[in-house]
Amino acid sequence: MKLAPFDCTVQESNGKITGLTPQTVIELQQIKTHTEIMLLNPKSTEPVPCARGILYGTDHTLIHGQHMLPGYMKVSVKHVLPRYESVLFPIPDKDFEINTLKEAVGAFIPWPVLRMSLLNKKEGETKSNTGELQKKNDENVDPSNKQMDISAAPISKQVVVTNQPITNLQKKKKQDALTQLIILENDIPDRPIVQEVYTRWMTREDPTSVCKLNTPPGMFAGITSNLVTTIDVDDIMTFWKNGWLDCSIIFSFMMGLHNFMKIAFTKPYGLINPYSIQDNLIESGKNDVIDYLKTAFKSTYDYFFAPYVQKGHWVLFFVSLKENKGIILDSLNRKQQKTINNYLLADCINQARGPLKWEVVKCNQQPGSWEYGYYVLSWMYSIASGGIKREFRIDELSWDERCLSTIDLDDIFERWHLWSPF
Repeated sequence: MKLAPFDCTVQESNGKITGLTPQTVIELQQIKTHTEIMLLNPKSTEPVPCARGILYGTDHTLIHGQHMLPGYMKVSVKHVLPRYESVLFPIPDKDFEINTLKEAVGAFIPWPVLRMSLLNKKEGETKSNTGELQKKNDENVDPSNKQMDISAAPISKQVVVTNQPITNLQKKKKQDALTQLIILENDIPDRPIVQEVYTRWMTREDPTSVCKLNTPPGMFAGITSNLVTTIDVDDIMTFWKNGWLDCSIIFSFMMGLHNFMKIAFTKPYGLINPYSIQDNLIESGKNDVIDYLKTAFKSTYDYFFAPYVQKGHWVLFFVSLKENKGIILDSLNRKQQKTINNYLLADCINQARGPLKWEVVKCNQQPGSWEYGYYVLSWMYSIASGGIKREFRIDELSWDERCLSTIDLDDIFERWHLWSPF
């Protein structure tokens, strides 16, 4: 194997290595034990992660019986970001026919220390060895502080985003997000459909960019046109880490539910757009919400699903117009102390349709502080798949207060991926 010096010109920008500090280089050069690192793209002037590997430390000076050049350290490649699989690494191994990062997976290669970065997981992250949904610690960020995207709200509420020059701070955020996506690969549940969706996300031109979702026209009750919203990288990563579900995750599940009902049944349930009924819209002036609901309830559906978020907490409204009745399923209502007055949306529905007979029903109760989004998805699928084949009364739906099992949560997690719109 011929060792050629590393061409530092591909790393330097005005005489400096972009994104790497002298302290970082010193830390890498002083490592003696096996340490997980990110390999940075050798052809970029920015510290762009392209693979993950193991650094073998300063005690390992030989590769395949030959000494490495100064500035290189021994690494083994564990995982390559799909879009960088064809990248030629700095010192091709002619003897072993290893030239690209993809070919280097599982092999020992010399890698320039200036193109490495210590792999530090964010504090508080946990890894699931089984890949199943795990209970999160209570120190999670309060979901009530989560800002909801309203791009799929009625036209008057849509926000137009123009292309702006990317700032250094935005570059740093994208690089950090890409690093976290690669780290997350080991934590993705070992289920084929979940792995497939993760791979599709990662093989996009820019895995840190938003993913646009386009609904078919008329998918949501009262909306004849198609809607566009986005799933951003933070929201999909939070979902994959078993965290709070953003409205975009609920929205995309409803796209799959719509297709499921459309194919399987002649008269599906109506879907209320969750972006159009958020609590912040009601609090800022509920007339738009009421107007949307009036239009939605003029459609031909007898029953409606309305996933509703209030103070960061998801609940499910299920409305039967033919019975003039509505029920609310709230997984954080174990003591049954809530009444209809606790939910802002109920008053909007009453004003849009006229007073309904309401009940906050006993239903599955979550054991922790993060599961409510999964419970809402589970309830919608359970009702749609179990009751739609025949005529029934809303009070025939029976619920118990048991917690959904890990298997239940895993199944709904997998179904989201089965219906994934990307």
